[in-house]
Amino acid sequence: MVQEPLAGEVVVLATPYDAALDFAGTRSEELAGKVVVDISNPVDWTSFDRLVTPADSSATEESAARTPGARVVKAFNTGRYQRRTPPGAWLSPRRRPTFRFIGR
Repeated sequence: MVQEPLAGEVVVLATPYDAALDFAGTRSEELAGKVVVDISNPVDWTSFDRLVTPADSSATEESAARTPGARVVKAFNTGRYQRRTPPGAWLSPRRRPTFRFIGR
């Protein structure tokens, strides 16, 4: 784990999900006032068929709960486009799927 003091205004959590939560929790005071970009994917690494976040939460919400003074945003998330778009949406040039920006 990174032991050096955190410098800069933006911190990217480019680690596995569990490590990102651990880092956010142990360094929350240093992360206060910074933008935290969480690029972890909360996937069950044993089966790759489910997320390991609570059913009523998300990876971003879990990271944000551990870093109350930071602005947490989610980026580069892997998600199946089939779950977010109607059938054939990618085939129509007039209908492009939209993705939500998740953060606070």
